[in-house]
Amino acid sequence: MDSSQILVIGNLAVITGYFIATLYRIKIEKKQTEIQAENAEAAKCLRMLRKHIKVEKDDILKMSPEELKEFLDGLEHLGEE
Repeated sequence: MDSSQILVIGNLAVITGYFIATLYRIKIEKKQTEIQAENAEAAKCLRMLRKHIKVEKDDILKMSPEELKEFLDGLEHLGEE
């Protein structure tokens, strides 16, 4: 094998490595985008929940223990599909 063949094989190995690294980076960035979308949705839900609790605060404080337990159980499962 002469030096040009060694150089071509070395370059091919480097290019293959970059290609694999790029595919892995695409996978990671796709996952990050999904997580950011989920976090944005969760933040939106939390803002809505805070708003509703603030509006209904007096009614929540007046609930009987049974009603409060039922309300909290409902919150526990909020957002589940």
